[in-house]
This record gives sequence, C-alpha cells and structure tokens, in this order.
Amino acid sequence: MEFMKKMSSLFVTIILLMVTVLSGCAGDKISEVAPPTDEQVVEGNGEVTSEGTHLERAYAGEFSGQTVTIMGAFGDNLQLLFEDTLREFNEKTQMNVVYEQSEDVPTTFGIRFDGGNAPDIVSFPQPGALREQVGRGRIANIEEVFSRDYLEQQYGSSWLDMTMMEGPNGVINAGIWQNVNAKSFVWYPVAEFEENGYEIPTTWDELIALSDQMVEDGYYPWTLGLESGAATGWPATDWIEDFMLRVVSLEDYDRWVSGDLEFASPEVKKAFDYMEKIWFNEDYVYGGRVGIVNTNFGDAPKLMFTEPAKALMIKQGSFIQDFFPDEVEPGDYDFFITPSIDEAYGQPLLVGGDTMSLVEGQDRPEVRAVLEFLTTGESLRILIENGAAISPHQDSDLTWYNSDMNRKIAEAILTADAVRFDGSDLMPAEVGTGSFWTGMVDWVAGATNTDEALKEIQSGFNK
Repeated sequence: MEFMKKMSSLFVTIILLMVTVLSGCAGDKISEVAPPTDEQVVEGNGEVTSEGTHLERAYAGEFSGQTVTIMGAFGDNLQLLFEDTLREFNEKTQMNVVYEQSEDVPTTFGIRFDGGNAPDIVSFPQPGALREQVGRGRIANIEEVFSRDYLEQQYGSSWLDMTMMEGPNGVINAGIWQNVNAKSFVWYPVAEFEENGYEIPTTWDELIALSDQMVEDGYYPWTLGLESGAATGWPATDWIEDFMLRVVSLEDYDRWVSGDLEFASPEVKKAFDYMEKIWFNEDYVYGGRVGIVNTNFGDAPKLMFTEPAKALMIKQGSFIQDFFPDEVEPGDYDFFITPSIDEAYGQPLLVGGDTMSLVEGQDRPEVRAVLEFLTTGESLRILIENGAAISPHQDSDLTWYNSDMNRKIAEAILTADAVRFDGSDLMPAEVGTGSFWTGMVDWVAGATNTDEALKEIQSGFNK
C-alpha cells in the first residue's frame, strides 16, 4: 500500500512537470503570433478564435471531408468557371463545396427550405427575391458571422446598406456581394470624340454643353431605345434611378424605393425634369421621342458605329457592350461615369449583382469558412481572369482583369462615391416591373405629362 502511494505521488509529480514544460512551450509559441489586426476576420461575436479564422482553419485541413452546398441561378460559362473556383478551393482544403444550379431559385429554395433540405448558402440575382426570403425568416444575419468592420473593409459601407433587410425579428444584414455590374456609364465612339476634340464632362452643365456642341457639329448627341418586348420601358427607369442618386441623398433614394417618398414628390419630379432636358429635346436624340419608343434597346448603340456616326452617346450598363456590332473592339469605344448634378451627392453608381446568403439553420464552422472565402476577391479571380466577372471586393487585384475595359469598370466600382441597387428591382413587382415601366413609356410617347405619369406610376404601390 505504501509502495502504491509512493508510485502515485511520483506519477503526479511527473505529470505536473510535463504540464509545466508543455505550458512553457505553448507560451513561447503564442508569443510568436502577432495580435489580430484589422485585416483579420473578426467573428460576429467580436472575438478572434485562437485557432485563426474559419478560412485559415479550412486551409489547415480542419474541415477536410465536410460538404457545403451553394444554390444559385447562374449557369453556362459562369457556372463552369465558378465550379473551377470551387474545385481549386476543394483541393486546397480537402472539403467538398458543391454548386447547384436552379432556373428558379426563389421557388426551388423555398420548397427545399420548407422540406428540411435547404442548401447552406443561396445566391440571389435580384434583391427583391432575397428580401422576400428574409421576410419569411429563411435567411440568417451575416453579421452574426462577420463583424461589420470586417465587411466594410471588404466592401465599403454602401454595399452593406443594400443588404440590410427586414426579417421577422428586425433588420438583418442578409448577405455578401459577389459578381456585380454597373449602369451609370455613358458610352461613346473614341474616334469621333478625338477627331472633334470633345472633352469628357464631369458635371451636368458640361454634359449639356457637350451635347450642344455636338448639335452644332451636325451630330445627334444621343441614341436611346425603350423597346424590350414584355419588359419595354426599363431603360427609362434606369435613367430616373441614376438621376435620383444625383439629386437626392442616399437616404431619400432608399425612401423612394421603399415607397415612403412618393413619385409625385418634388424630389422625384426633379429627376424627371433633368431627364426631360435630354430625352425630349428633338435636336439631341436621333429619331426623337417616336424613335425612342420604337427602337429596341439593343439596336440603339449601333447608331454610334455607322459611317458616319448617327449619334455619339448612349447611357447604359456595362452589359451593353454585348450589343455593339461584332467588328467593334474595346479600343473603338470608351465610357465615362454619368456626371454629377449636385456636387453634394458626387457621382454614385447604379449597380446590380449577385448576393450570397447564409441560410437560416445552416451556420456551421465549415459553412463559415466558405462564406469567408466568398468575401474575398480570390473567390472571383478565375472568373475575372476569363472576363466573366467584376468584383466588388476591396482586396481584388486589378491586374487579374483580362481587358483594359473590364479593369476600368472594376476600378469605377471600387472607387465610387457610393452605390445603390437598381431601384425598380427593389420595388414591389406591381411598380418595378409594372406601373414604372408602362408609366415611363406613356410619358416618353407623349400620352401623359409629367404629373400624370408620376401619378400613374405611384398607383402601382396601391395595387
């Protein structure tokens, strides 16, 4: 018995010595690690885990063999390139991150969520659809995963403003941004600008002066087209949204989108008045108001590339390049940002893009690792290098872009004074794809005056 006591005492002593030595070694190791910096991901509870961020833990192999699913609408080449990105990520982490494509994400996602078979992350190309899912309690608050400081570091505050949405228990941040585009661009043929010595305008007065000079030189300054099949009218809504960003505050823009600032208000009417100065000037627009209504939006830019050019400017999103004649190359055209009207509001960008959202009930460490990856420019690098994406991430590298044009678009997005999403896409469908479209067509066609058009559009909120 005495022997056993002595052996037990010796064993305890050895264990204590080992713990002391190991603690000292651990202390040496910890002292070599720099304290967390602002660049590190801070979890939603405000703490940095001792093991590193979830993404760092994934790269260290901690989540090897774990499956994470992402549902989205994008297919074809975008899907292939995104799957290449996930394949590379899976090779580095030994995880199994899978993308599932759906033609109707809101419907498919809703069915699967209610059936208990939801994906971990869901991508929505339209914020209106995301807002509906948030209202039903199907989307988790991303700021429970990342601190707002980190998200602002990766995106900028304007991008975060656009994902703040009302859920059953209050306002949440509903997602993070991925592939984006911008609409506040005025495109022009380079040769004609250089031959005539036209300078790029940065203010409204300079834009009007340039338009007047073009008229004197025998050109129509603008080419416009409203026709778009069942969606006829949307190009005009983009103009109003762009002007709204230049004549009111971001807060008033958000109030307008939500319906709290009515179309008949002086603020909104002011945007219509500015638009009218260009659209209703028969000397400015090729074909006049009749031509605008009857011209397809995709045909309108072609007038800049005839010989001689029939018009010299079109305000459209970055996607409009797809409708330029086949023989036209990026060096043949360029763009400038829609000039400011009130310097107090600068030159904001009207944008669109995809969000990635954490599905309610799917907050697991491996899912957080993938979400953290998606907050970095690296998650879009392969798409960017293939000309298939524009990144909103502040840590994306402009050298990744495979063309000067895409690089310039990306730089404009990253350095914008502020950004806001296409307002009509955020409004109720009865307005955004209903009375707003038809009201703009009636106004441009001359069937209604401004006050009547504003009243017609506002009526959609009452349906």
